[in-house]
Amino acid sequence: MGNTAEGQKNSKKDRIQKLEELSTIEEKRAKAIEYAEKDREGMDLMFALDDKDECKVEEESRIVSPKCYWVGSSKMTEASKRVLLYIHGGGMTWGAWSSLKKKGLAPKASEMCNASVLFPDYRLLPEATTEDAIADCMAAYRFIVETLRVPAHNFGVIGESSGGYLTLMTLIRARDAGLPMPGCAVLIAPDTDLTLSGDSHQTQTEDVVAIEDMRYMA
Repeated sequence: MGNTAEGQKNSKKDRIQKLEELSTIEEKRAKAIEYAEKDREGMDLMFALDDKDECKVEEESRIVSPKCYWVGSSKMTEASKRVLLYIHGGGMTWGAWSSLKKKGLAPKASEMCNASVLFPDYRLLPEATTEDAIADCMAAYRFIVETLRVPAHNFGVIGESSGGYLTLMTLIRARDAGLPMPGCAVLIAPDTDLTLSGDSHQTQTEDVVAIEDMRYMA
């Protein structure tokens, strides 16, 4: 286990070093996309081998961008229904619906909360930008509060890892835009310090892989 963790740590360090050695932004971006595609292939393969059944998807949402998926009941337009906006993690570089529909938290959240879950398949880095990802999450948020008009007591937002960061940014943008706030928001191990300068990065974890992952993605 230790050797595996150390190997993953060194792999991230090698990638960071290679990126830093490139001279232009275009070269760095092209190499970052190459790395991201390899990572996605590996993660997709791992999830494809999972023997869990795919969760029930009733329909895609009517949002033009991003593509969103509903998990749970098909009666999405009833304001009395509980609705959760689920913003996935993956360092904003991985986490497409095609993989997470088998092994993700969205199906569990739907079951445990007896709620319909809206899953935005937001644009990923490095092909897109952080602002693109936030804009996609905001579009899904607006769909819930403006189109479906779900009341606050029946509306919640869940974000894990980098999705926790996107959740916070979405809520800040929604507040500043004067949109209704949800009844609750749940952040699961959120990446809230992309500068990696907080004390918790040294005092609250012994996972060297997680630290290197965050340094690499930041």
